[in-house]
Amino acid sequence: MPEPVRLMKHSRSARVAAVVAALTMLGPMQVASADEVAPDPPAPGPATVAMATTIRVVGRGDARACRGVAGACTLERAAGARIELRVEPTGALAGRTVRLERSWRRPGTSRLTARQSLRRVLGGERLAMQLPLSLAATQPGLWCVRALVDADPSTAAPAASATPTCVRLRPPIEIGWAGDTVVGSHYGLPPLGGRLQLAGVHHLLQRPDLMIGNYEGTLSRGGSPRCTGAPPCFIFQAPPERARNLALAGFDVMNLANNHGLDMGLGARSQTVAALDRVGIDASGLPGQVTVEQVADTRVAIVGFSPYPGTTSMRSTSAVRELVQRAARRGDMVVAAFHAGLEGARGAHVPRGADAGTYTRAAAHAAVDAGADVVFGSGPHVVRGVERYRGAFIVYSSGNFAGWHNFALGGLASQSGVVRVTFDHTGQATDAWWDGVVIDQPGSPRPDRSGRVVRHVASLSRADFGSRAARFARSGRFH
Repeated sequence: MPEPVRLMKHSRSARVAAVVAALTMLGPMQVASADEVAPDPPAPGPATVAMATTIRVVGRGDARACRGVAGACTLERAAGARIELRVEPTGALAGRTVRLERSWRRPGTSRLTARQSLRRVLGGERLAMQLPLSLAATQPGLWCVRALVDADPSTAAPAASATPTCVRLRPPIEIGWAGDTVVGSHYGLPPLGGRLQLAGVHHLLQRPDLMIGNYEGTLSRGGSPRCTGAPPCFIFQAPPERARNLALAGFDVMNLANNHGLDMGLGARSQTVAALDRVGIDASGLPGQVTVEQVADTRVAIVGFSPYPGTTSMRSTSAVRELVQRAARRGDMVVAAFHAGLEGARGAHVPRGADAGTYTRAAAHAAVDAGADVVFGSGPHVVRGVERYRGAFIVYSSGNFAGWHNFALGGLASQSGVVRVTFDHTGQATDAWWDGVVIDQPGSPRPDRSGRVVRHVASLSRADFGSRAARFARSGRFH
């Protein structure tokens, strides 16, 4: 059974305001014709005949004809745009009353809801009207106009209506990523319920419209440990109630495709998914799983890979391609996350061949070839470079992000970041940032004011990817 689409549940003010804006999306209709609105229809004319309507979206110097729901024009911004409606009645309809009906489809739904209508008398000539999009109306969704001709009361002829013609408002969205995160384990739990562990980076995590992280471990009680817990085996298990700290910090989705998702067995992983769900965070990365998030009027499909048991294996490029292609059929855009690579300082560079038993480059390229719009990586516990491949960014590793006495820190292992990428309605990346982060002992992240992390990522990118390397500015912005 396919997973349901979750409408984004953010508490951020911009999204709350957007819901309110839905009630006042379009201002009053402005009639271009000088005719007055007739309170009562005149004498009916002959039998009804269907009529033609056209919507043109005019803004920033462009004009496009939009016909039907399937042929809706897509706008990223309402500012400076207007809808022009032209009704072309046939002579048979002259003197009849036309009703112009506006309707709206909420993002993530398929039903059009009528919002407002206006009655006009049809003349034999073309009737032109303008419906301006309010500058303050940024609520995304599908906005349609349909012209209906009232039934002829003398003949009981049915009403004639034109197919709705629509404009889809799909503003740009920003997607964020942070690497390996643990909110506690038997190595220790952050004090004060863990509320301060991520406090230094709340502003970074809450900035994107959709914030994704990699959760290393389980949020559970009980279970069967996969190994003894003595080095080189590490088991990360935190109480389920600690999931609330991830939600308060700003995470919306946590990837579980990694080497710690089954630390305490399948039952503990199920507890983890449930603990995240209780605080409004979706899980991704289970075998064959496609997680779909509704962000404004864009459906973001998220998939996760790793070379470890209990996940979709990234050692099989065919498995990567198949899952990404399935995600592309369910979403407007696809985000692929993976967890792999040689760990520690020796793993800072992305090899062209085997990468601790996994062909990381080949898997990431296969994901993009299959339709992924961005690939986010973790696993080596250090940052890696960023490649731009076929127009999509591949972030090979953003390093550790947060822990508590469970990660080896210091030097390169304390370098991290929050990566933010902005996408237009076609899924094309239009802007990107690496907000540098450093991790203080025993595992709390804070912004890197020195710029050292960004300089290091830029250097790794140039060394590993040459002409395909992402180009970084000192601010952390890259392209």
